[in-house]
This record gives sequence, structure tokens and C-alpha cells, in this order.
Amino acid sequence: MPRTRVRDSNIEDIATISESEFNEFFQTVVITGTPTDTALIQSFADFFPGQGLIGGAGSVTVITGSEFVTISGGAGGSDIDDINSISSGSITITGTGAVSTITEGNVITISGIDGFVNPVAGFSQAIVKLDAPQTTTNITTLVVAWDSVVSDTDGWADLGTDNEVLTVPAGRGITHVRVIAQISWDVNGVGRRLHVLRKNGTSLNFANLVVRTAGPGTSTAGSVLTYQAISPIVPCSPGDTFGIEVFQNSGGNLDILDTTGDASSWFAVEQANPIAASGIEFTAISGSFTESLTVSGIPVATGTIGWKLLSTAEASSDASINFTLPPGFQSYVLHVKNLINQTDDRELWIRFSTDNGSSFLAGASDYAWSCGGVADTAWSSFDIADSEMVFCRIAATGALGNATGENYNVTFHFHNMNQSTNHAAVTAHFTYRQANNIFIEGSGAGALIANLDVIDAFQVLMESGNITSGSFTLYGLEAA
Repeated sequence: MPRTRVRDSNIEDIATISESEFNEFFQTVVITGTPTDTALIQSFADFFPGQGLIGGAGSVTVITGSEFVTISGGAGGSDIDDINSISSGSITITGTGAVSTITEGNVITISGIDGFVNPVAGFSQAIVKLDAPQTTTNITTLVVAWDSVVSDTDGWADLGTDNEVLTVPAGRGITHVRVIAQISWDVNGVGRRLHVLRKNGTSLNFANLVVRTAGPGTSTAGSVLTYQAISPIVPCSPGDTFGIEVFQNSGGNLDILDTTGDASSWFAVEQANPIAASGIEFTAISGSFTESLTVSGIPVATGTIGWKLLSTAEASSDASINFTLPPGFQSYVLHVKNLINQTDDRELWIRFSTDNGSSFLAGASDYAWSCGGVADTAWSSFDIADSEMVFCRIAATGALGNATGENYNVTFHFHNMNQSTNHAAVTAHFTYRQANNIFIEGSGAGALIANLDVIDAFQVLMESGNITSGSFTLYGLEAA
């Protein structure tokens, strides 16, 4: 059987060899002449439609239209279907022809793309709820078991297998989440209620909620007691589980109420990813990959807007921890973990800056603030004209301590920064321990009221004394 050679615009011996014989008996085909020659390309398309040319042990060259396209990496057959059958490894496609190849199960690596957003678009979350009351036993912890799914974008919930947890799904690029629980208790004015958010069966200590129901704030007959526990942004991996554990010491059995009437008991986990700071690798799960993918420079994020990690700091006997706020973000979140102050019974303050942190506003009537919560009794504090914003019980009534274990955890949310239309403001949710194992839980808000100046920095400081230690992490929510 003669050897077939394609040279310039001529195919020799084409009448004596079939397509299958060509693929079976010949390992290489040599093309000479101009690769864009229309006659050559048409001749190849006429006699070997849809087939490839073997170009070596690891690549296939295909002619489509008026161009040559080379596919390499795991190749070795004579046509493009062999590329589609590869179950592992990587595939590289170069050239400008319109060639598609299925990449399901293969790894696609995109490098040199600082600031590239999670490639999986959209928002991911799940919400579950109670459909019937759940009874808790006095002085006994209970992991809440949920009855039904309110919403679930990506298979977080599998209540038939484990109705106590929501599980981070794989294949969505989820690296950070926020966990929220709302629990409605049947009316009872005795003892405390404890709500503990859990990750992989372990307490998220900085997101616990302790409520004392006796004393001020005791519910009246015919009502219910409803509380929320909210975590800061928590790192996670696919397969991590989240749930909630509750505890009560009312002296007897006490029901958690289902979602009917004034009661509403539910649990949610939502995606809260910061933007990746380096290249990303992902595995295709469906569809096809057409031509080459080239990314250069720093791509502009499009589609779903996400949280971006801006800055971190570790306190070490510092008078204050200061952050500047880069423009281009809708809002900012600061998470403070395990802060310990130097001097006992001191308030934690926040002040704003209009000059990138060179100085901080401290006029006697610059700010208004209020905060309150529960501990051994309900408490609240406020000031409508102050030189700072306070986010704890005030001094001499249960401010921050400095003993071992009396650490302070808080999530601040900053609003209306880097603009002059609305008053710059901050909200917070915090918890810390006082002496005698009394836990403080509270929330607060403050604002710059003296003017509408553009705020571009802030500082965290103590009423007096230094911040001995603590971890600070600042995020920004990108503007739409």
C-alpha cells in the first residue's frame, strides 16, 4: 500500500488509501508549503473530515477553517475524539482555529492573575428551620436537629443523613462563610440560655451568645424569647460542617419553638469569600473548553461582588491599632479576635480620621453612640455628644478586664466611609468575659455627628493604657 504525502497543495495516491487505513498504518503526516493555502486545507477536509494529524508523541494538530490548531498534553491518538477521552492530566490548546475539546475531569491552571475572582459565579447559602417544637432538658446541652430546608443553592443540607449540620459543598470555591442562628424559646423567666455556634463539632468561641432571662428583660406571659447568634467571617474548606448547640437551666424541660406565630427558629450558612490573592487552579466539571485561555495583567472583577482582604495587624502593647480605608468599597468589616488590654476595667473606643490617619477626630461633641446587651443583668449605655465611640459596658460597671481569659471579640461594620453625603457610622456585635465567669454579650452603633467629612481611616484604642495583644483583620466589600 503506497505511502501518502501531503505536499504543497497536492495529495498524492489519495485514490488508493482510505481514511481508516491512513489512521492505522501511518504514524506521521508531513505538511510542506504554506499552511494557510486554501486548496491544501480543502483537500484535507474533503478526504479526512474532522480528523487530526499526528504531530508527535504528545500532540495532535487539527485544521479548521483557515488555521492550524495544536492540542498537546496527554494526546497520542489520530483524531480529536482521543483528546476528549482523556480522564486526567492537563490539556493545552494553542492557535486561533475554532477547536473545542471536552475538559471534564481535567485540571485547568490559570497563573499570574493576582486579584482574580473565584471562577464560580453566584452566591451560595442554605437555610433550615424547625417545623415542630424541640424539647431541651435542664442543665443539658442539645445540638439542634432541623426539620426542613427553606433554601439551599448548592446541596449544603442533607437532612436525611445528618439533620444537625450544614456542610460546605465542593466545587464552588467556598473558602469563607458567615454562620447565623435564630432560636425562639418558650416563655420562662428562670435561668440562662446559651447558644453555641459549632464548626466540625467544635465551638466557635467568639460567636457564642449567653442570655440571662431573669431580672430586667424577663418576658411576659404569652410571649416568646427570640435571640440571634451571628459569627464573623469564618475560614472553611469543602466538607466542613456547621451547627448550633443550646443549653438552658430553667429548672425543667423547655421547648425551642418551631417557625409559627411569633416564634421563628432557623439556622443559616452563607458564602462570604474574600477575593483570592494569587493564581487559581480548578477542575472542570462539565462543558467544553474552546481554544486557548490567556490571562495577562490584572483582570477586572466582573459579575458577583465579594469581600476582599485588605489588611491585618497583631497588637503588641500598642497605644492604638490604626487602619486606612482605600476607596472603591461599599463598606468595611473589621474582625478583632482575643483582644487583651493592659489596664483593668477600661472602655474600648473608636475614632475616625479625615487625613489618612495622620490625626484622629476627638472633639468633645464629634460623636454619638449607644450600646447594650445582656450579662448578669440587662445593660445599656449611650452619649449624644462625645469625643469617642464606646463599644462595651462603661468603666466601673463592667468594662474590659485584663486578667487571663478576659479577652474581647468583636465584629465592626463601617458604613458611609470615603464619601460626604451621609454621616460616617459603625455598628458592632461583641462578647467578652468579666470576673466571676460573667460573659458580656452586646451590640452597639456610633456615628460622626459633627460634620459630613470624608472618613478615610479609623483607630481602635483603649480608654487608657495599651492594647497588650489581639488579632485584627480588615475586609472591604467591593463597589458594584
